[in-house]
Amino acid sequence: MFIFFTSILIFYIIINSIISYIRQKKENQLETFLIDLVGNLYGNPNILVSIRKSIEKTNSPLKSDLQIILDDCAKGILLKDALKNMINRNKSNLIEIVLMGIIAANEKGVDLVTFLNYQIEYLREKKSLNNYIKILSTGPKYTSYFIMIIPLISIFAVLLLNRNFISLYIEGIGLIVIIYSVASYIIGFLLINKIINNLNKSMLST
Repeated sequence: MFIFFTSILIFYIIINSIISYIRQKKENQLETFLIDLVGNLYGNPNILVSIRKSIEKTNSPLKSDLQIILDDCAKGILLKDALKNMINRNKSNLIEIVLMGIIAANEKGVDLVTFLNYQIEYLREKKSLNNYIKILSTGPKYTSYFIMIIPLISIFAVLLLNRNFISLYIEGIGLIVIIYSVASYIIGFLLINKIINNLNKSMLST
């Protein structure tokens, strides 16, 4: 039972880490993409044409998302709706801010080149702040992982020293105790990471 729930927890951590890594990589690629977009807009004010030219120099994973925008628009979907779909796919505050700004600027007829230059400056400042916050949050995050690993090491050590130990926890009150312990273990780990993530988001929003 414990091994089952531990496996689920490890699987969750791995999947969550992969999703976070991909999202972070897209956010890091935004600045370069906007710089290319500004350069292409000087030659052609049509934003869809400029996006198509810009993604030629953009790498995955951001390139795939941008290609979906072009594909959606080719199907008759409005640009603003295609951009909103990208926001919903990524669940990134930074991507949402940038794309919602592009939607508003495009609809109100604002000079996109000037606006995008402001967005590029915003991304640079945000990246500097984000790097600073990462340094501050690294300690608590790794502490939560360390707290998670200690019980596992202790249990495996006890099992190696006393193979009959687990038999006490596979029936009756022992089973209730181990279910409660596993549930508390998982909930505690998730709460610690939730608190750290919320602190990071609040610092980024200030």
